[in-house]
Amino acid sequence: MITEERLIEMLRTNVKIDSQKDVASRLGISPQYLNHILHHRRSIGKKVSGALGLKRIVMYSEANKE
Repeated sequence: MITEERLIEMLRTNVKIDSQKDVASRLGISPQYLNHILHHRRSIGKKVSGALGLKRIVMYSEANKE
């Protein structure tokens, strides 16, 4: 399992090697959308996760009953 934060770190590493424009192009998204992901303004959607060979799984746990 990869957390969303770890995935964002991986994207940031790619952006350090290439430009945001190049990374966004490889993912099939706009550079603006990539920038929003990197700054936690947007969530990673199906298009991005699919381009990375991943799928999003959401998990919930019981809240403490106090």
